[in-house]
Amino acid sequence: MLRKVIFTVGILGLANPAMAFQSCADAGIGLESLVPPAASHSRYYFDNAVSLYVVDTIEPACCSAGLAVVLPDPESPQGDFQCLAILNYRGLDLENASETDEGDKGIVLEIPTGGTLQDADSQDGRVLRLRITPEPYTVSVE
Repeated sequence: MLRKVIFTVGILGLANPAMAFQSCADAGIGLESLVPPAASHSRYYFDNAVSLYVVDTIEPACCSAGLAVVLPDPESPQGDFQCLAILNYRGLDLENASETDEGDKGIVLEIPTGGTLQDADSQDGRVLRLRITPEPYTVSVE
């Protein structure tokens, strides 16, 4: 299921690269990318099974912000986690994000952003709308 979600989001990303999830390793996201203080720039869901962190990759200077999502890897028999990243935002305001719990359908987050690389010349921000579903844990852009 997760591969299908990543593939679907990846196809959307062809038109808008800021909308594409990729592995944190492929995106160059590590602990040094967390925006301090991490406690103010993170959220946890489903009894801490899913974690969201605002990250900053420094470059490109106009749009170095992103979001790292750590969730259980459904293909790991040992219960390992995977990290997915969505990048190329001018900023993400996780502190002022709204969330709606839709029961079995999961949680919908609306995260204010400063816009994306594609609209770097615009003053209008966008809202990044994510859905996080419970077991199996998935994340997708809506």
